[in-house]
Amino acid sequence: MLPAEARKHLTFRNQPSVELGYSSMQLALLYHLHGIPMPKGELCEIPGTRWPRKACKAVLRISVGSSSKTQTVKSLANELLAMRLKAGRADELYEAFWDNHAAVRPHSIGSDTPWEELQALEAEIALKVLCYLAELDIPAVPIHNSFIVPAKYEAECHEAMQKGFADCALGISVPNCVDMAAF
Repeated sequence: MLPAEARKHLTFRNQPSVELGYSSMQLALLYHLHGIPMPKGELCEIPGTRWPRKACKAVLRISVGSSSKTQTVKSLANELLAMRLKAGRADELYEAFWDNHAAVRPHSIGSDTPWEELQALEAEIALKVLCYLAELDIPAVPIHNSFIVPAKYEAECHEAMQKGFADCALGISVPNCVDMAAF
């Protein structure tokens, strides 16, 4: 529950830390679960629009846990308000995002949102990453799809994240492992 801004100041025995996370992990895993190759480029951006990445990520996060488009759009409208964006454009954002990822679009006829599978796969990847780090005696704090480690172990964490993802999601590219302070 610690806000991202506060996590930047965590230390390990008074040594600075870094938080590395997967970029667009859930969307990459949705493509994997559907057996469809991932498109090129940044997955959580909509080409030709000015929607901020944060708003696009909200569409994804809310969609995979919602049972319907209506429920998603309603929740998304509240998030857009919190981002100081127009809540009335929630449906437009939903459509633009999922038109860009039509192959894995939830809430359409014949499409099941594999929420449980997605969560299980994310957890499996996180456990793999933590095991790789533990083997190296590197302390780590997992937060959803990111890991806080002492800054001096950034490269090792990056490598563990790549290996953990590759172990669990064969055949797809590992999403970029990014410093969460940049987001």
